[in-house]
Amino acid sequence: MQGTITSLEDTNAQLRAAVETRLTSGCCNGGRLPTTTTDDAPARWRDISTASAERYAAERAEPVLCGDSLLREQHDVRPGTTAKFGTGAVRSSDVEEYRYDLISPIGLREVARACAEGAGKYGDWNWERGMPVNDLLNHVLAHVYQFLAGDRSEPHLGHAAWGMLAAIHSHELWPRLNDGHLREPGCKAPVSERL
Repeated sequence: MQGTITSLEDTNAQLRAAVETRLTSGCCNGGRLPTTTTDDAPARWRDISTASAERYAAERAEPVLCGDSLLREQHDVRPGTTAKFGTGAVRSSDVEEYRYDLISPIGLREVARACAEGAGKYGDWNWERGMPVNDLLNHVLAHVYQFLAGDRSEPHLGHAAWGMLAAIHSHELWPRLNDGHLREPGCKAPVSERL
């Protein structure tokens, strides 16, 4: 009897693994579930139908994660419009203009490391007292050139990325701080720096 229980448990585990593999596999058959499972599943389960797998997911209130089945059914990017997902869920699409989900988490980690280092040296919000774009960009370029020269003594790319974000912040929020310090259109030198 013990051998039978183990055999049934093994079979059930293999079945669950096969169904889970099918439900979470990537693009397949134009967004439909595949018609076969992995070769390590019991032979009697290799030809489980798409309908059976979808029914399995529906019974457990789990979305079928396959291909484009969870993508929005409409892609209207006007603010205030609604997007509907393949699961039936709806959501405002007011951030479609921005793709936060495409930002590199590795790059963000390095920016966060630069933030922690700066906060440790100068305080959490020191930089928001105001830094002009030209000074920020000077440091950005110094870090870029140090990296290009082979210097790996500090995380230069993370520091450069932080400086670029701070320069964007400065340019948008502190225009007076930057007046007379940035070149004008046509690469003209800043007015206050002219002889």
